[in-house]
Amino acid sequence: LLSMVWSFGGSLNLQHREAFARWIGGMTTVAVPSVGDRTLLEYEVDVSDGEWVPLENKVPSIEIETHKIIASDVLISTIDTVRHEQLLQSWLKERRPVLLCGPPGSGKTMTITAFLRSKP
Repeated sequence: LLSMVWSFGGSLNLQHREAFARWIGGMTTVAVPSVGDRTLLEYEVDVSDGEWVPLENKVPSIEIETHKIIASDVLISTIDTVRHEQLLQSWLKERRPVLLCGPPGSGKTMTITAFLRSKP
């Protein structure tokens, strides 16, 4: 289900992607999570037990010192940054070429820099 949502809906804007994810969730016979306003986009499947796990559980809780907030190398993790990190990890693990696209200021450089800094 997740691959279908991202394959067909990945190029949609957020509002349409959420609507598409809800539509897919309503069409399937597979049990999908339904918690408040969350959609399939905010979950992943734990391969060890097949359970839906909110990506929110993977977002680290951090405390930032106020004088560091103006630094350009501070990355505050969100569901999106966790998702991007997982994608980058899987692509690089498979030695797949990666090209990040987006308008200026969308976070391409910050995403890849933070990802590479997190690796040993």
